[in-house]
Amino acid sequence: MVVLYRPDAAVLAVDPANRCGWSFWLHGALVASGVLPPVTRDGGAMGVDVKGSYRVFRQFQQQANAAGEKVGVLVVEQQFPKGDMGQFESLQREIEARQTWECWAVLHDWRIERVFPSTWQSATGLGRVRSDRKRNSLVVASKIVGRQVQDDNEADAVLLGSFAVRRARASEAVRETRAGR
Repeated sequence: MVVLYRPDAAVLAVDPANRCGWSFWLHGALVASGVLPPVTRDGGAMGVDVKGSYRVFRQFQQQANAAGEKVGVLVVEQQFPKGDMGQFESLQREIEARQTWECWAVLHDWRIERVFPSTWQSATGLGRVRSDRKRNSLVVASKIVGRQVQDDNEADAVLLGSFAVRRARASEAVRETRAGR
């Protein structure tokens, strides 16, 4: 895949779910990370906090602009549809969350990159067994952040952001090598 952003770009990485994990990277360094808890809607259904996601997005857009970055990149986890009716509601909520973040990005002229979990997870070497991946992701993300992450949603967002920044650096190195620099 061709990376269409600089390694020092403003990157907002999001793991879309009821509890959306997010991490913000500026000039290749982690600035902040966290989790947006779900909100209860009419009828008791849980869903993405639209206003909260906008607050997070605007906060980091303003930080990016202050640092001279006019355009950022939203890197969002793209889920695999499983086709299982038991998974339908969960997948529906994840799609709603992803689309909410993507709408903010479109409205503010940010680029959007969707990354499948298997792509970033294999690049981080977290393990093949789901329980191992989850446990390892919490440990690795906590080391990156310098504190205990709140949950696997925040961990995934931190690792997704780290993957996006590292991939952009590698892509830049390849372009420079091809250009003979």
